[in-house]
Amino acid sequence: MLLGLHLAETVVGSVLYDFRGRLGLDAPALSALTLLLASAIVFSLAMRFTRTGYGELFHASSASLAATAVLLLPAVFALVPLLVLVATGLTDWLVAILPLSRWEEELFAGMAPDSLAAIVLVCVLAPVLEEMLFRGLILRGFLARYPRWPAIVLSALLFGAAHLNIYQFIVGIVIGVPLGWLYERTRSLLPCIALHAAYNVAVTWLEVQARGSGGQPLGESPLVGWSIALVLGTAGALWLARVLQPSRA
Repeated sequence: MLLGLHLAETVVGSVLYDFRGRLGLDAPALSALTLLLASAIVFSLAMRFTRTGYGELFHASSASLAATAVLLLPAVFALVPLLVLVATGLTDWLVAILPLSRWEEELFAGMAPDSLAAIVLVCVLAPVLEEMLFRGLILRGFLARYPRWPAIVLSALLFGAAHLNIYQFIVGIVIGVPLGWLYERTRSLLPCIALHAAYNVAVTWLEVQARGSGGQPLGESPLVGWSIALVLGTAGALWLARVLQPSRA
């Protein structure tokens, strides 16, 4: 499926690139439209092959969407500051020992939130489409075949590897494990999309703030920031562990 998605993105991107002038697409808008169309092709084929409906894909839980949102989303959002600090800290450490290549610098520069299309791509399209693929289809298939933790970790590894660079690979694992655990516990994409989108929004906002303050590294957070993140993250994790504990029946 990952190979199919990359192939579809290559083909769709090549076609759209030839018509970008007529369609009035800049680079971020071209990337967003490419991802949307390629994902639509792959998901349509995958859903037909697995005989899965979109309702079942998004929310196969016995709990209602409203109950899931009320019980879980506040705790899910509480995890975000800690995840951002851990991920950016690890990324800064990795960049220090493995400096970015020129290709990688150009890649990350192209992801900069410098237009509405880029923000929509990073904060809306990517969380929804990636959660549909990695948790809704891939992890769901793994959970039907393997024990829960090997399935969760393997899906997180694939999630990281799909970004095709070591820096986002590490970030993919950091966020992919809690995303996989949330899906395994809830069988709903709602908390997964919410966490993924909130994480991307936070990173995007920090990137904008860093540009405005002279490009200070995102990982350099004061002690008070870490303290608040630890308190919020611990409280959110404890609440989720309590609410989502396995049934003893």
